[in-house]
Order: sequence, then structure tokens, then C-alpha cells
Amino acid sequence: MCKVIERDPGEFLQSYVADDVHWTVSGPFKKTHPLAGVYNSREEFKQNTFVPLSGRFDGGLKLRVVDVISQFPSRPGDPVKVCIELEGVATLKKGQNEWRNYYSWVMHFKEEKAVTVRAYLDSAIVNEAMAD
Repeated sequence: MCKVIERDPGEFLQSYVADDVHWTVSGPFKKTHPLAGVYNSREEFKQNTFVPLSGRFDGGLKLRVVDVISQFPSRPGDPVKVCIELEGVATLKKGQNEWRNYYSWVMHFKEEKAVTVRAYLDSAIVNEAMAD
């Protein structure tokens, strides 16, 4: 899973995230940045986060796995819980400046697919990238 995230985040979404995932990006209640929200499908998440953000980068976003913590269920039917810390690096089209952000994704897996995700990131850095 970690190698897939680093090689191709889109492939990770297809291979390891359920179609009907419930994905919350930090700041949804005050909408602290343009990507903040609650998304109820993989496609909705992708269209509202990956697509607009990647449009700001020259050459795309490169993710690197920093750390992974997992908890396996103590009872049958409970989800496998995984927290993954990521570093994202890209070059902004505007100004050609380096852009760097850290993410933490708390994921609950059932049948090898993430069914819920809570994503945390630095909203000020996202706002910088999304500014016109």
C-alpha cells in the first residue's frame, strides 16, 4: 500500500479506497480551506481535492510515506485501523516555488478497502497553493 501511494496516488485511490468511502478533510465545519469537506464517495473526494490541487502544480504532487501505525481488530468484523503520515512535495505553477505539506490520514479498512478516512493537513499551506 505504501509503495502504491508513493508511486501513484490515483492508483492508491482505485485499489485501496472503497467507491462509497466517507472521507472527511480537516476544517469542514468552518471551511478553513477550499479542500475542506465531507465527501461520500471516492470520486467526490477526488474531484473536490486531488483535481483542483493538482491543477496548481507543475508536474504533479509527489507523496512520501513518513510513518504508518496500524491496529488490527480485536473482534471479528471490526475494521483494521491505519494512520499514515505523508509528506507532499510539488512545484507551484505560479512562481515556480516549492510547495510542501504534511498529511495524516486515519483510515478504517474493511475487506482491504478504506471505508472511512479522516485527513488532516496544514490549511494555511493549502490556501497558499489555491490563491489566485
